[in-house]
Amino acid sequence: MLSERQTALSSNLQYTQYRGCRCCQLMLQENKRIRAKIPTVLEPLMIIHVERLDRAIEPGLNAVNWMSVNAEKYIVDVRAAFQEFELLVDRVTDLITYRINATLTEMSDTLLVELPAHEPWTVNRFVERTRVGYTHRMYFPSIPLPLQCGVVA
Repeated sequence: MLSERQTALSSNLQYTQYRGCRCCQLMLQENKRIRAKIPTVLEPLMIIHVERLDRAIEPGLNAVNWMSVNAEKYIVDVRAAFQEFELLVDRVTDLITYRINATLTEMSDTLLVELPAHEPWTVNRFVERTRVGYTHRMYFPSIPLPLQCGVVA
């Protein structure tokens, strides 16, 4: 669908001698650049927002002639839609990168139990080493130490 719209916008470009030609080329490039920023994982979630962007571009494909009186308003509207969409993509990407992935990385780096390196431990040895490890490292400062060690009062 995007390629059809870009093709239609490109063909509209060929029929004009107006300065909007360069603007149309820049809009195509901007559209392509912003859509390339969408992470693959988020594409299904961004469909509604991509459709909103398509609706903003739509008048340039069908109704707005670059000689039209409302061509400038169309350009302003499309630029605003690009800015809004890019801000959304940047915020969602930052949220995933710096909040979700950072938290998952931190969780995966957290040592919950110490495992034997060379020989198996008995259950009692494992429990003793786990208690000692939590006492010295205190991985979860928000949880009382007895609960971290599995001790119930």
